[in-house]
Amino acid sequence: MLHEWIKLYFHLGLPYKDRNALLAFRHCCIVSERHLKWILKSYRLFGCKEYASIDTVITFIEEQLLTSGQLHSYRWMHYKCVENGILVRKDVYFLLKELDPRGAELRRTRRGPNYIWHLDS
Repeated sequence: MLHEWIKLYFHLGLPYKDRNALLAFRHCCIVSERHLKWILKSYRLFGCKEYASIDTVITFIEEQLLTSGQLHSYRWMHYKCVENGILVRKDVYFLLKELDPRGAELRRTRRGPNYIWHLDS
């Protein structure tokens, strides 16, 4: 069961120190960083992850833009990609800008909640 938790924490993208802390506090298991790396290596889980192809990312973003995804920022879209198992680099911003230029412009000019107060000055 411990190995399942280690794999889960790896897929969540937690750093080694956080993985060790969670294993120690939540599961009462103290594992050295070196041993943790050895366990991950035995499952062929390495720090360098395979990123999704650009076609996969574009297809996912296009699907999201057809729903309420068009209202959200590129950070939210990046999070949705990772949440759905699509590992991406920081290309989401540029893809959103190309796939939805009008929406990107609207998101860029969005003002904060106190914008109305600055109207008087």
